[in-house]
Amino acid sequence: MGDQSPDYKDWNGNGDIDDPGDGYGLLLNEDNGGYIQGTFTHADLSLTSPDATQNMITHGEHVKIAATNLSEWTPLLRDQLMAILNATSLTDAEEPVRQAVVLAGQIHNGVDVNGNENIEPIPGEAGAVTAYEHSYYMADILVRP
Repeated sequence: MGDQSPDYKDWNGNGDIDDPGDGYGLLLNEDNGGYIQGTFTHADLSLTSPDATQNMITHGEHVKIAATNLSEWTPLLRDQLMAILNATSLTDAEEPVRQAVVLAGQIHNGVDVNGNENIEPIPGEAGAVTAYEHSYYMADILVRP
């Protein structure tokens, strides 16, 4: 959560907001677009530039697909984390913890929804690792003798 989110607060009640992050957040919060939207926007700017290479176009689309997946999964994780923070017992927290672990793995690694044993840059599959890899593929330049 970014520092402009209404959920950015002193959750443990110790009088301090303990935040090792930069306050920007993954999701939109007030006028902060968030890292996911920033990733999507910068990939789009690159692939639509007049001098975009085929690698930039192809892999920029893959980054945008991964960012779209992340934008759908991250609010679900936030909801589970909120349920954990608001739980009044370990029993109440158990299922949200399980769901949070699954979603965190999905956000990081992606998920193989079509059963072909590969995480591909397609809707519903690509996660942060795919976005990262394909952002580097955008910069690949073929060197010919």
